[in-house]
Amino acid sequence: AINTTVLQLKEREYQHASKIDEHGRDLVRVRNHTDRQQATIDRQQATIDSQQVTIGILQEKNRSLTEIVTELREAVDRFNASSALFNQTSTTSPPARAAGGTPSTTHTPLTTSPQQDTSSTVIVPSPTIAHPLVSDVMILASVVNQLTANVSVLADNMTTLHHILATAPSADALADSVTALSYLVQQTRAEAGLALVTTTQAVATLHCTAWGEWGDCSATCDGGTQIRTRMPRGGTSECAVLNETRTCNTHPCPVDCSVSAWGNWSVDCDGAVCGSPVTRWRVRQVVQVPLYGGDVCPPLLESQACAAVSTGNCSAPPGDGGSGADRVTCAGGVFTSLSALRTAMDGCTHVTGGLALASFTEATNLVGVTDTITEIQGNLTVFTATGVVSLEGLSRLRMVGGLVIANSRLTSLGDLVSLTVIGDGGVTVENNAQLATLDLAQVDSIFGNVSVRDNAQLQTFGNMSKLGRIDGYLHIRDNGALSNVDGLSALTSIGGYLSISSNGALGSVEGLRNVTSISGNLNLQQPLVLLCATLRAQLEAATTGATTINVGLESPEC
Repeated sequence: AINTTVLQLKEREYQHASKIDEHGRDLVRVRNHTDRQQATIDRQQATIDSQQVTIGILQEKNRSLTEIVTELREAVDRFNASSALFNQTSTTSPPARAAGGTPSTTHTPLTTSPQQDTSSTVIVPSPTIAHPLVSDVMILASVVNQLTANVSVLADNMTTLHHILATAPSADALADSVTALSYLVQQTRAEAGLALVTTTQAVATLHCTAWGEWGDCSATCDGGTQIRTRMPRGGTSECAVLNETRTCNTHPCPVDCSVSAWGNWSVDCDGAVCGSPVTRWRVRQVVQVPLYGGDVCPPLLESQACAAVSTGNCSAPPGDGGSGADRVTCAGGVFTSLSALRTAMDGCTHVTGGLALASFTEATNLVGVTDTITEIQGNLTVFTATGVVSLEGLSRLRMVGGLVIANSRLTSLGDLVSLTVIGDGGVTVENNAQLATLDLAQVDSIFGNVSVRDNAQLQTFGNMSKLGRIDGYLHIRDNGALSNVDGLSALTSIGGYLSISSNGALGSVEGLRNVTSISGNLNLQQPLVLLCATLRAQLEAATTGATTINVGLESPEC
């Protein structure tokens, strides 16, 4: 009954943990969606800000250009005034002239209309006139003609630029307008500004249409390219750059899980199996852990029921560890005394169901009691069995459905020297006052959750150098003497969340340096841990859920 209750509690704990993982993933998806929306809003706001700045620049340039035009017109007005004075002087005091000479001409006032014919703007005095102002007037007339032509061109350019500014389809066109206007102002202010600046020269960069939309990326991951184009405007050939490229989808491609072929079955079912019905097992290994959202791994443990016949007619198959004539199947259960266990397990090699040792008071290492057992289909539970001081008597045990060690006097699990596979019952090690190390040296796969907590004397995981995968979550908490997790250095994949917290003496998590896949949240709350930046980045990249890291110190180098 105790074992059943414990199993029910563990099942509920696993269900709750799964729901927590699911809620965590939902939260991450919501956060990612919110972040994407916020990024889009930020980009749109940046575009608006950029356009507002561009419009401000254009307005400032427009004001500067208006001032230049005003100055030019004032110069024309001053010349008209001088011309009128000259005409008046010529009427009242005619200049000396040679015999047969012609009278001096009069000046027609200038206008600044862009459509006027500049060749008739100023009537230049004849060079035969000897009046002292004639040479100055000729020079000034030439200058005014040039200035008037520039005023015409500037007005035309301003009309063009105002049209572009009013109809600009994008920030790119606005930027082109700024470029052209800047060029125009610089040319006007330059020392050689009296030379004509034509509209074609000033708006050369405006002969391209706005950029089109970016095309599809050439790759879905690992980096591709996108191209966008624009066309010459109005048939001109002055649009130099018609294509633009950029990189896209630089994130790594997903890597799917791959697994090895199935190993051999634990027993051969081709013939009938003696005694009670039994379940056989086989496993396969992870060859490639999933990365970057790749397909998760398929089941690594497979079980199958073998038919059973009466012992009088059966032909037991051969095999290792109690198969064939030496194979003895017995029922498990909860045992509270050494004598009852000895009677039930006498010569037994395969235990159907679970095997629970509870409330033992006799001191025992199980030698001579369970030495023949090689497989336990359910959980092996050592619960408040204070008399069990070691598991030396289970040295031949190769496979177990789950492992529960709670409130025991054990100091190590290292006596399970043949144990290689732990099924979906997982591993629970809790409230063991004297347990100092785990040392499950031959275990390469755990197909359930792993919970290690409230073990006051646990200092290290010991030798677990073959453990590459945990199918469920890994929870390590409140182990006051635990100093490191170096024993987990072969671990690469965790099928649920990873949580390490409140282990008072823990100073390093370098033992997790090979973990590349965490299918759940990452919770690391250890005030004394020194965490290097590389390992932190690796763990954050490996997890599919939310990340909470609170450590004492962080180092840039590992």
